Amino acid sequence: KEYDSALESFVTGAALWDLVVDVKEAKENGFVVSIISRAHYFGAQCANEAKKHLDAIKIAEGLVKKYPNLKNERFGLACKIEKGKALAAMGNTSEAMKILNEVVAVGGYWGNEAATAMNKLGGGRGRTLPPDVLLALADSKLQEEDYAGAIRHAQGVLGAVRTKDEAE
Repeated sequence: KEYDSALESFVTGAALWDLVVDVKEAKENGFVVSIISRAHYFGAQCANEAKKHLDAIKIAEGLVKKYPNLKNERFGLACKIEKGKALAAMGNTSEAMKILNEVVAVGGYWGNEAATAMNKLGGGRGRTLPPDVLLALADSKLQEEDYAGAIRHAQGVLGAVRTKDEAE
């Protein structure tokens, strides 16, 4: 019930936003776009938590539809992750992994968040992240000066290579 109320408020606010603000003005006023992008991310996250995955996808896609230039910015990436989680929860794991892998390739904080989501999808099913993804994550961690994280991902690369060698 709380989810429905929150979602209704979000949708109402977004509809009012479209009525009272010119899109050109919104693009020029970055703080306003920042608020809207946060609302989309939190709305998608809330929908996923409430297991309303179609709503999560619709909300997440709404951000990039309104502001295409945000697709590889932090809340655009966050919305992609929420869309990936929703798709996975609906059984479309391959599409979810594809979307999450796109975010991993960007690197940084959201790349790490996407990798965590991918690991959760693979958990218990014998799947691991591919070595190239793990290398990208290790590189991202090095750039952030998180040496322990870089080592952890590099160890994952070694494990994946060893597993491949043993299989051959």
